Amino acid sequence: MADPKKTLVDIAYEKIFQDIMTFKFKPGMRLEEKTLMDEYDIGRTPIREGLMRLETAMIVESQSGKGYMVKPITLQSTKSIFETLLILEHGVADLAIKRNIEPYLESMVNANKKMEEAANNFNLLTLVEKNHLFHEKYTECSGNEYLIHGLIAVRCEARRLAFLSYSERIEDQKALRKHYNTVIREHKEMVMYLSVKDCDALKKVITNHINAFKERVINYLMN
Repeated sequence: MADPKKTLVDIAYEKIFQDIMTFKFKPGMRLEEKTLMDEYDIGRTPIREGLMRLETAMIVESQSGKGYMVKPITLQSTKSIFETLLILEHGVADLAIKRNIEPYLESMVNANKKMEEAANNFNLLTLVEKNHLFHEKYTECSGNEYLIHGLIAVRCEARRLAFLSYSERIEDQKALRKHYNTVIREHKEMVMYLSVKDCDALKKVITNHINAFKERVINYLMN
């Protein structure tokens, strides 16, 4: 059932984003408004506003007189994304250990359980979305609206990279299962260290978590 609170702009944004995230719309591909209107059966104005939101999220780039293009994935932009993730997620840790975060921990545990189910079934799209939900709830532990806003913006591109990292583009299913298990275990460790307010241990897990993610994507791009 459709969410009655969603506008046509929300729907257009989500549909285009998902097709970019899953590489149906590949990096460097031009996005034609008329084609998108036909694809999603949505009018020109919502499509245009959805594209503008995606430009703000740095997922597409406007081209003078040529509409929009899916932003390429480069080594430099990838390194910048992970540098930013590391700084911001460490910032969340500093704030989260000072707050009552029990409701968020429960949401993180539930998201990670859904990740386990998706990993067992190699359900890539659900795996990426539940991973995003886990990190979204982690970010909310900070209680800082500016930090939350910043990480949501960065994690837009991170979701596209996560889809790549979790897919058979990089490894076969046997190796991927090992990777999935590591990610899920590290999520459990994050919850544990948040629970006992051990900021140093939490930051160490986050650093390992992000660096492993970065290395997988960069190795893929270089090869």
